[in-house]
Amino acid sequence: MKKFIFLRMMGFFTFIILAGLTLYAVLPSFCKTVVYRSTIKSQTFFQKEDGTATKLFKSAHLYLSHIESAEEHALDSSAQPGWFLSLIPQAPGGYEPNSQDLSQGVRQACQKIWNGLTESQKQAVRQNRFRFKLDHMISEEQAAYPGWKGFGFDKGLNGFTLKIDELPPFRLMPSWSIEAQVPLKKIETTIRELAQKKAGFTAEQAAKAQLLTFRTESFIEVGEQAQPIMRVNTDAPPITAALLKERIAWASLYLARETDAEGRITYEYFPHTDQVTDGFNLLRHAGTIHAMIQAWRLSHDAFLLDAIQKAKQFFLQHLQEDAFHDGEYFAREGSKAKLGGAGLGLYFLSELEEIQPNSTDAHLLDGLAKHLIRMQQPSGEFLSYYDWNRKGIPKEKSHFYPGEAILGLLQYHILTGQKEALDAATRGMHYLIKQRWQGYGIRLMVSPDAWLAQAIELLNRIGIASEFEEYLFEIADLMIRQRLHAPSAPPDLAGGGLETLELPNVSSAGSKLEAIAAAAWLEQRQHRGQRCLEAAKELAQFVLRSQFTKENSWWIVNPERALGAFRQGPDVALIRNDFVQHNLSGLYLLLKAMEQSEK
Repeated sequence: MKKFIFLRMMGFFTFIILAGLTLYAVLPSFCKTVVYRSTIKSQTFFQKEDGTATKLFKSAHLYLSHIESAEEHALDSSAQPGWFLSLIPQAPGGYEPNSQDLSQGVRQACQKIWNGLTESQKQAVRQNRFRFKLDHMISEEQAAYPGWKGFGFDKGLNGFTLKIDELPPFRLMPSWSIEAQVPLKKIETTIRELAQKKAGFTAEQAAKAQLLTFRTESFIEVGEQAQPIMRVNTDAPPITAALLKERIAWASLYLARETDAEGRITYEYFPHTDQVTDGFNLLRHAGTIHAMIQAWRLSHDAFLLDAIQKAKQFFLQHLQEDAFHDGEYFAREGSKAKLGGAGLGLYFLSELEEIQPNSTDAHLLDGLAKHLIRMQQPSGEFLSYYDWNRKGIPKEKSHFYPGEAILGLLQYHILTGQKEALDAATRGMHYLIKQRWQGYGIRLMVSPDAWLAQAIELLNRIGIASEFEEYLFEIADLMIRQRLHAPSAPPDLAGGGLETLELPNVSSAGSKLEAIAAAAWLEQRQHRGQRCLEAAKELAQFVLRSQFTKENSWWIVNPERALGAFRQGPDVALIRNDFVQHNLSGLYLLLKAMEQSEK
């Protein structure tokens, strides 16, 4: 006993010492960061253009069009102190900063930019594949303090100057850190490396130079006009039904374009380098087809439907008949057979059968439904994995697979009228809501489960009143409370959630939009007010700022390819098929809620 007490005390004191050392290492940096950030002047978001930027864009285009000839022009090239011109060519190789000070006029800035371009970049300019960007400095330069892992910096808002007496200052405009996809913790080291590469600093000079920071108001050229940008985003228009239909169509056509001849949908695409990975996820593939079907219900686009059929065939190749249960089928990806893969597979296949009868063999639909029902325990709980080869399954329980299975069973019930599928779905709901997070006679937590939220809404929509509807509003309320609120949040982040120290994640926001919009649809049917509907609209504006459009895709290599896709976050370029799926589905459900509110 004495030995046990001694060991417990040693463990406690060790913990205290480690915690103290951590605080000693991190706290001073944290305090300095707070002081530094408190000195930064407030940022003006999406600043209105007074005509200066439009005029400068026009001048820059004229100078650039004559830069390889001796032809003169008549436009004024007077100095514009405090303004900086950047040219972004759509050429392979990634983003390269080339901002030039306009204090000596547009002509000289354009010449310096042109001289620094590679031949492939010059060729892109000759083919009119480029955009100009302008930054107008609105704060004085001040000493920068990066803080712990760069969290003293506002990514995409802080411009940077590296200054040493014997050389001209080296400046990077605020959007640079996103355009070049530089992690926060590497911003300072990257700046010092770029000063050597781009501005002739020696390694010693780059290491000694003082790092300063500043803020700007920024504009990108859109046609013949200057559009304000924040970070690398243009603002989203007010939410209307017409806007949602347009953006849903763009997102669905991105997915259709990324579906190859064999039906494989691109899993990960990096638009800042125009490269893809070989990754694949069968569950997300099935969920993506569901979103494409939602979009098709609005557009009836033949190209989209063809892509859906190809993607369906690719999914069917991953269905496997159960060797131990006649007539049953499960979805297998490698060695794993996930409940969610079978659930979302049954979901989209049942939806597709609605719009294209006899497009899928009935025995496959029936076999998937039987498999899901057998995966349910007497309590209503679903097993997350199936031991298809009798080699064992992962021990973890998925948080989301059961909701996906319930959705699949409900959609199959809508298609066939089978009561057994409906009973299994409602038993599963009862377990998730009444038992999963219950303890000691109280509810321990509300699960932020967007799939379950959509299943509850669907159950009501098919005319089955249930005891579960209040839980849908509890899920929505939880998610509404987690979001950043205007006007306290930066305007371009309002509606998003701040789960970590990084900027809000658009992929996570998409699933929240699905849940809140599903609640809004039910809210409007039951005349419960506008709370969920208004929250969904604000969240939709946040995610639309990170949807690639013609206006905000100036910094990526292949804007036509990325058009309509949703990237991972306001500062992260990565596109994944489920990012697009969640946001497309969320916008679709919001559209339905808005249409319901007008009835």
